[in-house]
Amino acid sequence: MFNTLNATWMNNHYDWNNQQFKGRVAGSLNLAANYVANVLHTLWLDAGQPILEYPQTMIVMIVAVAPIFVLEREPLLESIGMIENSD
Repeated sequence: MFNTLNATWMNNHYDWNNQQFKGRVAGSLNLAANYVANVLHTLWLDAGQPILEYPQTMIVMIVAVAPIFVLEREPLLESIGMIENSD
């Protein structure tokens, strides 16, 4: 009925080896981060600023092109002399 894993419970069961304590800490941090994000989002909207949205084509292009740069990283570093050829 009541949430027994509150701040008093955490204070009485402070133990970083306890998985239940670690889970409750993670939940508390997550909740706090969500509250901060909500406040910042509300302030941003109240200031009259638009929420930035990117066109779907741009996102698809970034997702499609990014692996090329990742795969070409080693030959690029070899060509500019930052690493030696491992062959």
